[in-house]
Formats: sequence, structure tokens, C-alpha cells
Amino acid sequence: MRKIVLFLCCILFFCVCFAITREKHVRVQEFFCDEEPIVLNLEERNVYFYCIDDQFTVNVSGSKIPIKEFLLSNDDAFSLLEENLQREEGPSDGGTQIYKSIKGSEFSSKGFTYIRCNRLDGSNTDIYIGPIELTYQNNFCE
Repeated sequence: MRKIVLFLCCILFFCVCFAITREKHVRVQEFFCDEEPIVLNLEERNVYFYCIDDQFTVNVSGSKIPIKEFLLSNDDAFSLLEENLQREEGPSDGGTQIYKSIKGSEFSSKGFTYIRCNRLDGSNTDIYIGPIELTYQNNFCE
């Protein structure tokens, strides 16, 4: 009986630890991104960068520009991104949209994911950007 109680306690402990870790980090399909996201406030919305470095660039007028720099230096950066990325099936929350940059495309040499929250009540317009493997998470767009 003690072994069963000990076994159940271990399972409970593991589940609690996993739940705490899951809230702080984002699982990306092929790897685990354990870096805290870089958060910028642009145009009255938070932009979360997960595991994005200066190798993630966009091609504008023949120049490769790191995506963070591109967003900081262009007033219409969000609409330009959405025009040049491939839209994918998103969650059924009424407005969130997911876009992917195809690796090796004219617009971006290294693929990335761009998720734009758009709650119907206007309460969340955050953006999440990460490697191409980044997928929509339940804690996004809350």
C-alpha cells in the first residue's frame, strides 16, 4: 500500500512540475524554447519574440533586415508582413490569424511564424513571432 501511495505522489509531483514549466515556456514542435521571450511594445500591442535572433531576416528592397529591426523601423511593418507571408488555419476564436514565412522564399531566407491575436472585443492584439516550428498555444491571445 505504501508503494502505491508513494507512486501516486510521484505522479502528482511530476504533473505539477510539468504544469508550472509549461506556463513559463513555449513548446515548439521540434525543440523546446526555454528562453524567456523578448517583449516589445509597438503600436500599443505587445510583440513576443520566441527564440528569434538576427538570423531571422526579411528581404526589403534587396536588403536583408533582422525582423526585430524591421518592425522597429517601419510604420507599416505589420501589414507588410501579413502581405508577404502565407496565411494558415488558425484557432476558432474569431480573429486570431497565423502566418508562416516559407524558408528560402524571396521575403525571408529563414522561415518564421507570425501569430496575430485579434479578439473580437479588442482586448488582445498581441503578436507572437518565433521559428517556423512555433505553433499556437492555449495561453496565447488570452
